[in-house]
Order: sequence, then C-alpha cells, then structure tokens
Amino acid sequence: MRLFICGFSGTGKSTLGREVALRLKTSFIDTDEELADGEILAKRIEVWGWSKFRQLEAEMIMRLSGGLKGDAMVVSLGGGALSDAVVHATTHKQKGNTLAWLDTPFDECWSRIEGDSSRPLTLKGKDELARLYEERLPLYRQANIRVSGGAAVDELVSHVASFNRG
Repeated sequence: MRLFICGFSGTGKSTLGREVALRLKTSFIDTDEELADGEILAKRIEVWGWSKFRQLEAEMIMRLSGGLKGDAMVVSLGGGALSDAVVHATTHKQKGNTLAWLDTPFDECWSRIEGDSSRPLTLKGKDELARLYEERLPLYRQANIRVSGGAAVDELVSHVASFNRG
C-alpha cells in the first residue's frame, strides 16, 4: 500500500510521514526533498519557475502512485501538489493508494512557517497564504481519510493496518 499525505505548508506532513513509515517499517519519500535534491527548494523553484516545478512534482507523484499494488511506501506531498489528476491517482484504492489529509488550522501552519526562507510561499505573506489555504481546501477534502492533532500518527498507522488486512 502507498500512503500519500497531503495538507498545507507547515501542517507537519514530513514529520508525520517519517514516523508512520518508521512504525510500518516501510520506505518514506518527501516529494519536496526529492525535487530539491540536496538544495533549498526555494532556490530550485527560483531556477525552474513554479510551472516547471509543479510539472515535475506531478510527474513524480504519478510515477509513485502507479506502482504495483504490493509496493509499500509513505509519501509526503508538497502543500500545493494536489490537482484533480493527482487526487484521482492517489485515492485509487484498487492500485493500493490512500490519500490522507493532515488537517491543521491555517493559523497553526502560519506560526510554523512564518519567516522560514526555505519555504518559497512565505514571502507572499500571511494574507496571501490564508487565501491559498482556503483555495486548496476543496482538494484536500477529497482525501480518503482526514487526520488531525497529536493522534495523527496512531490514526494513520491503524488505518494502514486495517487496510492491509482487508
């Protein structure tokens, strides 16, 4: 099974993904880290531009979501990675995919990312990010499951365990 974790920037997707993968004894991939390839993501995006970055991100996710049903991994998606096509691919249970939304209130996300120059969106400011957060909510809400708060790791591990039994 492939578990994809989505949510806004600063929700804790990477931290959660690493912990879930560790508990499930499976591999972990952070799409932002993979695309940054050892550099600061904001610098990569500056070179590529947002359009090229989103294209490369979508291609990577489509490759990861299209594997064999037995392929197991946990994948943390970038905050803006979801599109209709990506949602469809990552929620495709027959392919062994599940999309989990890590639902964290915007103000909490902002408090975590404010002033972090390695995150390309922070330069846009709080008001613009709040608008972007609201814009992305309909895509996040299409996830197979929704988790929030401190119990997120246990909830996801339990879900994956029940998914693998059924």
